Amino acid sequence: MVAKDIVEAIDNFLKKEDFRYEYDEERLRFDFVFGLDETVAKSLSCNIVVDKDGDDCSITGYPSIGGIKRNITDVKLLLFEINCHMGRGTWQLDSDNEVRYTLTMPLEGDATITEEMLDCFVYIVPGAVKEYVDSIAAVSMGCSTVEDEVAKLFKNDDEEPEAGTDVDEGVSKTEPKTAEDPIESILFMVQNEHDQKN
Repeated sequence: MVAKDIVEAIDNFLKKEDFRYEYDEERLRFDFVFGLDETVAKSLSCNIVVDKDGDDCSITGYPSIGGIKRNITDVKLLLFEINCHMGRGTWQLDSDNEVRYTLTMPLEGDATITEEMLDCFVYIVPGAVKEYVDSIAAVSMGCSTVEDEVAKLFKNDDEEPEAGTDVDEGVSKTEPKTAEDPIESILFMVQNEHDQKN
């Protein structure tokens, strides 16, 4: 895509959604803030940066918990564990040890950008931050361990259904829960074929 078309689409989307934002024309960057309820981080500073060649755009969210000063190794380990369980986006520590969540939308070649894509792209960030930021803050402050937070966050990931519970007939454990994510469907299909061969 052409960078100016991406910028125009993002600008139109943010206006339609009534965001208050700033745009840096030189850096092709939009800055805005989400308010977060019921988390240790009361706000989330976000920026969307458009690649000058139009190959992609990325959104980065910085929850307002400041730079990590203690337990940095534990926080890095927790971020690694979270990243291993997430389907999209990446949690990182920046050069100032501030936690950030980044998501990239590839737009190379003849790609198009739709309002639905932008809706998902923009709103997935506060959702991910709300889900994980309290655990990150707890580990960084020494109030909890990586193991406890991982167990709490992902306790249902490896659980088998209990004996006697109703399971839809003809549905195996390895079938995708939804057909919305084609990559997940393919991975489950390959796993299912592998399981059947063994």
